[in-house]
Amino acid sequence: MKRTRVGIVGCGVMGARHARVFGALDSDFEIAGALDPNGSKIPAFLRHFMRLEDLIDACDLVIVSNPIESHAAAVMRSLERGRHVLVEKPIAATAKEARTLVDRAKTSSGHLFVGHSERFHPVVRALAAELRGQHIRAMHFRRITSGTPRDASLRTCEADALLNLAVHDIDLAAYLARSGASLQATSFRNGVASIDLALAGGAHVRIETGRTDSPERTMTLETDQGAYHADFRASTLRLTHRDPLQNKVFSLSNEEPLSAQATAVATILEGDTAPIANGEDGARAVAIAEEALLLLGAPMKAAENL
Repeated sequence: MKRTRVGIVGCGVMGARHARVFGALDSDFEIAGALDPNGSKIPAFLRHFMRLEDLIDACDLVIVSNPIESHAAAVMRSLERGRHVLVEKPIAATAKEARTLVDRAKTSSGHLFVGHSERFHPVVRALAAELRGQHIRAMHFRRITSGTPRDASLRTCEADALLNLAVHDIDLAAYLARSGASLQATSFRNGVASIDLALAGGAHVRIETGRTDSPERTMTLETDQGAYHADFRASTLRLTHRDPLQNKVFSLSNEEPLSAQATAVATILEGDTAPIANGEDGARAVAIAEEALLLLGAPMKAAENL
């Protein structure tokens, strides 16, 4: 069976990771090459493209992992040429750009995937199976990381916290609850953004995210049965059941989320289904993050060349 040719736009940290995981699935994919303004970032074994159009012409799937404010232009050109696209989250710098891409994807022969790879974290995969048929009452996410933003286009701490980090958990809340969400409140203090969401099914979601000296990635999810406690860094999940005799510690997969996501792309391109985020999912997360930024008075700058 013919392998899918993959081109990578942007060879920073995420671009290099995608090259590794897609390259490892060599029965499904072959890496056609990469494009990056800093050519030294491109691994020596990959073909180095100088123009986006040439890379698009040489591949079937374009992975967009360049700076956030440049996402929209690369995705649009790829969709216009009928290519499949996997764009790193967030799908675009603004909700307007995201909606434009979603609308264009509807008339393109290519799929539009968004790299909300946390859907494939072992904790989330176990929860997605466990929660079927359960009523979710509340969720509380804490995604606190250290260091500085990698993407210079995120010009404020608020933009980094919401558009780069919080979109992960905005998507996870909607995905796990199988429900739409609306913003209720937002605040920003000491480097951490806090947003409250209401899900269509009535559940309340609190997301706390930002950068401090005490990294943390945890989630508590309450249902009628009890509370699920997850630690993403340690990859652990346990249930505190209302009946203590039914407390449970889950045995989780050790598969890397990006690798599982790449396998999901292959599955969909072969005509099956997989829980990878699509353009609508990505646009929804950006719209909520942007709404929160506007409430804080820190909107993102749109791309200049869509």
